[in-house]
Amino acid sequence: MTSNENTNDYCCKNASNIKFFMSSHPIISTGAVTGSILTTASIISPNVRKFTVPLFKSLTKHQLKLFAGLGLLSIANYIANNPEFSDDTEEIIL
Repeated sequence: MTSNENTNDYCCKNASNIKFFMSSHPIISTGAVTGSILTTASIISPNVRKFTVPLFKSLTKHQLKLFAGLGLLSIANYIANNPEFSDDTEEIIL
């Protein structure tokens, strides 16, 4: 088997993996296609850019806030459920 045949086999396996992923995750694949179309249209047309740039900025800001909130929630959950951080041996006397 030559290196060209190895490359073709590798490319065919990657193509079949991509096809399987796209068919099993339709929302992600639709989002990727839509995003690439909007990005291409934004690069080509200034009229589309007036709409897409503020939209992308807004979506990015909301996603960052969501991920920051989920990160803080996961840290708080880890601290609350880890017995290493609990201090149940001392009683608080008021």
